[in-house]
Amino acid sequence: MPAMSEVPLIYNHNRPLPRLTFVGRALAAILGGGSLAVLVMAAILDPSPTGMETHTQLGLPPCGMLRLTGVPCMTCGMTTSFAELAHGHLWQSLVAQPAGTLLALLAAMTFWIGTYIAVTGRPSARLLNQVPWTRLLFSVLGIMLVAWVYKIIVVVHSAH
Repeated sequence: MPAMSEVPLIYNHNRPLPRLTFVGRALAAILGGGSLAVLVMAAILDPSPTGMETHTQLGLPPCGMLRLTGVPCMTCGMTTSFAELAHGHLWQSLVAQPAGTLLALLAAMTFWIGTYIAVTGRPSARLLNQVPWTRLLFSVLGIMLVAWVYKIIVVVHSAH
């Protein structure tokens, strides 16, 4: 049996943490509800077969960068990716915008975690203290950059 100091902090329950206040639970519910709203909206949309411009169904204009330069912006294909994933099409979501797939999955996780915290009142401090936030941030930014390059290659290649 490992010594108590060898057990990761998240499993070390020397003292129970107090339940969250109403405000803490409300914030968790808002975060979870907001994530759910984004996913429900994505499920309502019809994914564009071009892999882009699904967002125009919301009354938003087409990508200005793409129109002006012929090069997609960093978020081109995100709405389509979310919509594809919300419709259960993982592969099509990845093809439309790999970073969108990652963000949609993170939104789904945020919904479930936020709902759990709101319902139980259990704080997430121990778990959140274990997340290497800087590494996570740079990893997500790196994935978004690679996904943007991928999208540029796909759009430029399809134009020829």
